[in-house]
Amino acid sequence: MYRANKDSGGYYFRPLDDVGGWAQLKEKLNERLEFNAAFGLDDVFAHELQHYAVSGGTMYQNLARNRTYTGNVIYSPSAYLLFSLEYRHLESSPVEGFPAKSNIIGLGAGYRF
Repeated sequence: MYRANKDSGGYYFRPLDDVGGWAQLKEKLNERLEFNAAFGLDDVFAHELQHYAVSGGTMYQNLARNRTYTGNVIYSPSAYLLFSLEYRHLESSPVEGFPAKSNIIGLGAGYRF
């Protein structure tokens, strides 16, 4: 967390304690088809954030929580070629106000050698 010092014009940085983690599942139906899902979070303790929240500041100055949900499907039509379709939902929440959300869809192809 950082805050601008009005007297010196510099910045004051302080690391914050938080709790977080992630979990994932993987299911391989057969040699050609695989499903993956994951969830992760990072949450700063509220009593630490209250002293540093900046009214009208940026999202990064007031960031309190991050969460992500991910899922993908991997299809391999042959031993060397594979395709993947992925969906991710990212959510970042400030101390006060509405969270910033993003939905991402990705398509990939790969060649094993």
